[in-house]
Amino acid sequence: MTKVVTTPYGTSLRRSIRVLWEEVKPNFKMKVGNRNKIKFWKDEWHEKGNLETLFPDSYNLAMFQQRTIAELLTPQRWNFILKRQPNDWEVMTLIELLNMVVNFM
Repeated sequence: MTKVVTTPYGTSLRRSIRVLWEEVKPNFKMKVGNRNKIKFWKDEWHEKGNLETLFPDSYNLAMFQQRTIAELLTPQRWNFILKRQPNDWEVMTLIELLNMVVNFM
């Protein structure tokens, strides 16, 4: 979703979509393409939603929160770098995150 439209020129379509976004959103899908422009945590590229919102504990553990999918995905695996070792209660959430994105590879 784009930012709120603040300029008065040439934006009536975007402004209308923005106002009705919550109603229109279920009919849209994001095309990931070459993965260079889609932020792994920040953008809503997964069908279940924004990963920062779905997995806040894992997001807080992530060293590079602004990385794109291309930067985190190697041909063999996801390449997450954590700020520290996860606590016991965080491990299950990390596993849930990985299970959710594993089919994207």
